[in-house]
Amino acid sequence: ASMSTAQLGYRRLDTEMYVDIFHGKCKSLNGNKYAAIYATPYHWASVHPIAERREVHETLTPLYTNVGVPRLMIPDDAQELTAGEFKKKVQKAQCVIHPIEAHTPNANAAEANTRELRRQFRRTMLATDTPVCLWDLCLVYISLIRRHTALNIRGLEGEVPETMLTGDTPDISFLAQFTWY
Repeated sequence: ASMSTAQLGYRRLDTEMYVDIFHGKCKSLNGNKYAAIYATPYHWASVHPIAERREVHETLTPLYTNVGVPRLMIPDDAQELTAGEFKKKVQKAQCVIHPIEAHTPNANAAEANTRELRRQFRRTMLATDTPVCLWDLCLVYISLIRRHTALNIRGLEGEVPETMLTGDTPDISFLAQFTWY
């Protein structure tokens, strides 16, 4: 099999990564109505806001550049995540798409991760009286906090999700210095 030179510049991650599309309550201040959420079974999550569902393929380049290319990409049965540009970009990076079976959200091992992410997001928005139009920025912030926080999850073995994914010790100074809103 010939190897694409485009995928050689990216870090390779030995993990499966689930992807889902979050629908915001309104159009954000930045013009976003959706967000792509990438998540692992050990509660690492990354949020990438987008204006339209069909733009989800544009979130792959920042994911690959800033984090790396997972071994396996597991979307739900959404057309935007299993065909078209998304599928082309995933395959070009030598990653395998393995969609979960339709109408079986329990098969998604990262569902608990995204549920906790959304729960913390709602609490933060309410506690700080954040305007709804900032939902996308808050969701990104919450995902950064969660993936840099030691969670009581058996598979993490005392590490933070960011370290489990990359193997690097993360810098949390930018999170410790500022708070949300």
